[in-house]
Amino acid sequence: ARTSWSNLPASVRARIGLPYSGMDDGQKALAEALLVASTSDAGFASADGVRTIDGERAANGDSAMDADAWYFTVYDTPSADEPWAWRYDGHHYVMTFTLVGDGLSFAPSFLGTEPMTWTEKGDHAGLAPLDRITMAALAAWESLDDYERAASELDGPDGALNHGPGEDELPEAYLGVPLADLDVTQRELMLDAIAAWILVGPEPHASVWLSEIEAGLDQVAFGWSKDPTDPAGNAYFRWTSPLVWIEYENPSEDHIHSVLRDPRDDYGRDLLAEHKAEAHP
Repeated sequence: ARTSWSNLPASVRARIGLPYSGMDDGQKALAEALLVASTSDAGFASADGVRTIDGERAANGDSAMDADAWYFTVYDTPSADEPWAWRYDGHHYVMTFTLVGDGLSFAPSFLGTEPMTWTEKGDHAGLAPLDRITMAALAAWESLDDYERAASELDGPDGALNHGPGEDELPEAYLGVPLADLDVTQRELMLDAIAAWILVGPEPHASVWLSEIEAGLDQVAFGWSKDPTDPAGNAYFRWTSPLVWIEYENPSEDHIHSVLRDPRDDYGRDLLAEHKAEAHP
């Protein structure tokens, strides 16, 4: 089922679909073209960077890692008019796409990496595929004063996101500090952090979603826990509202897990409901 997915390596959690390892060169080129068309430049770069790090880990002896163990899974028959979906699915980077005509949802998506920066010598030294989201999240948190940090501190998770894979029931309680209570500069930094996730998706869909969030920014709450000042990575951040659900966590040192969800349209629920209503009035 489309709602069954994981961020674990394929060596730990089996996938369905066709992996890079099962493709010939022509198929790989077409698969990559599909991913390029379904993401922004930043989104493709982060996906490719996470995969590259897994390849480097495999080359350095980590038998659980495999850069060719990302799967392309298609649900229903691709169509210009009828609903269909596909998933880019591998360790630490999963994107779920639902398409109905010109409409597209790319939630839920999981963005993670370990290590946060590849420090070994070689062509990929210094590669940090999720640095943009980390830096934007930290900048947003650092803009808060002591009172605001106290008001937004949560009992965050320890080693697992609250609403990652398999946790699809999103609560309607948005805990933390309402962005309506922050000043203009703080709100801009919070929106920039949210944008770091949203803008991994394709245009114009990503910008439309971001504009909706910006229009409803007063509804967003920000919360945090753990120790964001730890340079090794030990933070938990969360932005929640009826329009977006983002969680970021360091489950262990030098390790990122994050999830992007659309409370209205995870798995294209709104798109599919609208299509059904139009097709069967």
